[in-house]
Amino acid sequence: NNDTIVDPRFLDALLEAASVSPGYGFYCSKIYFADRPDVIWFAGATFRPFTGHTRHLGFEERDLGQFNIPREIERPCGCSVLVTREFLSKVGLLDEALFAYCDDVEWMLRARRHGFRALLAPASKVWHRVSASSGGPGHAAGLYYGTRNILYCLDRHDRSRLPPVRLFRT
Repeated sequence: NNDTIVDPRFLDALLEAASVSPGYGFYCSKIYFADRPDVIWFAGATFRPFTGHTRHLGFEERDLGQFNIPREIERPCGCSVLVTREFLSKVGLLDEALFAYCDDVEWMLRARRHGFRALLAPASKVWHRVSASSGGPGHAAGLYYGTRNILYCLDRHDRSRLPPVRLFRT
């Protein structure tokens, strides 16, 4: 993201994780708030495909080492992610229709169809000025695109496409 500050070793740590744990498509950094450098913003995330609900693990927690072990996570964060060449050849690039918000979720949903998973590489550290490009957390543009894009993702990838399900989500 253009609103991040990276640790000088962030890329080395992602590459190391990829060499030690092959077979994943996504390798994700541990991400902190830029204005609170010891407070976690992302250390993995949950994702519920039926509702689109996602929750960052470690969110707002002071980093005491509780997320220092590499582990599989349910979804990546596009803020800082390394993907493999194999991944790109099979899954493709980010969907340009989702230029902000949920683009990483949609990418993950496509990747799952090809058997790719995500790994948190906590030695890779990034500090994020959250939503700086859209006016800050809670700004109307972020809320609009976040809502629009998650509905787009769910409609595109939900196999049932049942009208009651879509109505419930909306």
